Amino acid sequence: MEPICSGYCEPVDDRFDSEHVSTMDTARGVGRIIAIGVMVALVVALVLLALDNTEDVRVGYVVGDTTAPLWTIVVVAAVAGVIIGWLIRHRRRSG
Repeated sequence: MEPICSGYCEPVDDRFDSEHVSTMDTARGVGRIIAIGVMVALVVALVLLALDNTEDVRVGYVVGDTTAPLWTIVVVAAVAGVIIGWLIRHRRRSG
């Protein structure tokens, strides 16, 4: 049996048939649902932690100290973590 093309023939890639693409889309959808569920659970945990920790605490700095509600410190630390995580994930690659 002769090849259908003349000269160089590219191999057929069966990974991208309609059934496989549908499976990939489903897997992406499930992954997004899980990621959203985890984010919602973390936000709920953060809110519950903040509501349970309303007392003032001393926060020390290099040049002094101050007092602030513990929930504020927890929320500021969480937001800083999100920002740092986003910056690391979206950093530019040189070269």
